[in-house]
Amino acid sequence: MRERIVEYLFERYQQLLSTTDYDSVVELQEQIIELYSPEEISRGEIPPELESISRYLLEHGSPRGDEARVLSAYLVITLLHPENSEAARNYEKLEAWGREARSALSDPLERYEGLIEIWERHARLTPTAAVLNKLANLYTERVAASIKYLQSVKRLVFLSGRIRYEIQQTLFDVAAIYLRHGDIASALTRVEATGIGASGTESEVLLDELRGARQSGVSGAGALSRLAEQFKLKGRIDVAQALCRQGLRRYPTHPIFPQCLAKIAASDSDYLGAMAWYSLAIQMVPEERALYDETLKVLNALMAQGLFDTDPTKNRKLAKRATEVLEERTRRWPDMVSPVSPDKLHLVIALAEMNAGNTEEAEKRLRQSLDEKETIDAIMQLGLLLERTGREEQAAEYYRRALALTDEKSLSDIIKRAEIFEKLGDALRLTGQSEQARESYQTALRYWEASTSALQGSQFGSAQIRQGVLLGRLGRSAEATASFELAMKYAPENRETYASILSYSLVSSPDSRFAHMVYRRALRQLSLNPEWKVYFALWLRAIAGTTGARIEPEIDSILEELAKGNEWWAKLAGFGLGKISYSQLLAQASDLGERTEAYFYEAIRLLVRGEAQKALRFLHLVRDTGMVNFYEFAIAQELLQSIGKEQHK
Repeated sequence: MRERIVEYLFERYQQLLSTTDYDSVVELQEQIIELYSPEEISRGEIPPELESISRYLLEHGSPRGDEARVLSAYLVITLLHPENSEAARNYEKLEAWGREARSALSDPLERYEGLIEIWERHARLTPTAAVLNKLANLYTERVAASIKYLQSVKRLVFLSGRIRYEIQQTLFDVAAIYLRHGDIASALTRVEATGIGASGTESEVLLDELRGARQSGVSGAGALSRLAEQFKLKGRIDVAQALCRQGLRRYPTHPIFPQCLAKIAASDSDYLGAMAWYSLAIQMVPEERALYDETLKVLNALMAQGLFDTDPTKNRKLAKRATEVLEERTRRWPDMVSPVSPDKLHLVIALAEMNAGNTEEAEKRLRQSLDEKETIDAIMQLGLLLERTGREEQAAEYYRRALALTDEKSLSDIIKRAEIFEKLGDALRLTGQSEQARESYQTALRYWEASTSALQGSQFGSAQIRQGVLLGRLGRSAEATASFELAMKYAPENRETYASILSYSLVSSPDSRFAHMVYRRALRQLSLNPEWKVYFALWLRAIAGTTGARIEPEIDSILEELAKGNEWWAKLAGFGLGKISYSQLLAQASDLGERTEAYFYEAIRLLVRGEAQKALRFLHLVRDTGMVNFYEFAIAQELLQSIGKEQHK
């Protein structure tokens, strides 16, 4: 099996030769090396194909000054050809140069930090026993030199605590070198041989657990598990994973090790790995209820992470497994409350399906959630789904059901009622019940006005967004603008602040001057991702275009810069500037979400040109995608209604 994997990886390397992807070649070498133990590598028992990769690294790594990779390349050639004295001499020269080049630095941290970083990389590419030992020596030399330096400069105030920290960290660093290869014996030997002593609780625990992990039976398994947890807490996930894998090999029926590997997989968003390891753990101890609970919590969290994926494949697999675990738990312990209830599980699955444009499956899951338990969250999501799929009257009924579950006893209840009344107003407005919609908006506004005095910071800012929209719906434009300005003042760091204001402005009473100001304020936020800079700029161009206003030159300059790239948002920027056609844009859309955006921005382009009839076709295409949670979908729905009204005048 190992030989087949090496063959496959080497084929990938040959494909990369025609490119300049140096980093991918480095990664391939590391993947091949990981298939072999340090003992095998030290004996030169490695695939001969590595010589070709190593010569590539010499050719391309030397001009880059890539010290670690060049060291590894020379070492691999030496291991494959012990008679090649030239490769061995070059290796020794480069090793000596690395030390000499940094020897003039007086601060030991500066002197050793770069060297250790190089040898850490070197050790990952070619972890021979000699390389690992030299890396361990560097850590030991660094702490000794650091202590000597601190004493020489008489930093007595900080000396005791700093030395203790340096020693503890060094012991963990040295142990990690060997433990990531599952070599507990060498880790213990080298830690004990550092000569710097173990001071402090952490260091003492490390030594105790290293000694305990060498034992067999329950005590050995416990020590190994605790050792993995120690390194996990220190952020050394690679070491924790290696220890858990070794634990599973040594104790194949002990559930703590697949459980450990499941947690690590989940922390790395590896949903398939998490599912597999938790399944194995439950299989080992099917009577352990806490394991079912942990599995459900983790799977639920992984589904929440993927809520905004336009491909629901991952979440469907997670949902299937979570449902199986929940059903088995309920069968075994029918009277014990689960940490993830069936209604919440159905709800999170529904949200993922909504975000992926699968409206039928989303509706099915929302109704299942409500069958389990009627909650405001599920009712509101079903109401939104019905509203966005042309069933506004049904949506209004669900919003009224949500109102029946609320009261006015707390601030959160008042805010919730404000949100529900606004959504009820939207549904009524879309069915043509203008007067009833107006009454709902006025009620929502009263609730917001009653609650805002108790809100602060970004919460106050978010409330001002909703008040601004409601004031706009009620025709109080000047007051709406004032609320939006307060929102930007109190919630400037929230992307939703600018998205809500600009998207509302596009479908209400467009004000190009104000929209330009909002966009400039949005650009001040350093955390604003480039794709949102593109979306906001395109919305701004639409607002200006539909009102006949001039686009400020800086907007197109920003789009020009953002159009330089291969990302989807760069293509959108280019389309907005007229650099690529709609057919070219659509051809580059890789999923339903991107196709939805292509349809939408073509519709906007046509509307700006005054071709409303042609734009209608693309707005209908947006609606047909079912991407109900996209801003573009909501805007398209509003535009379809407003254009329809214009045509019936």
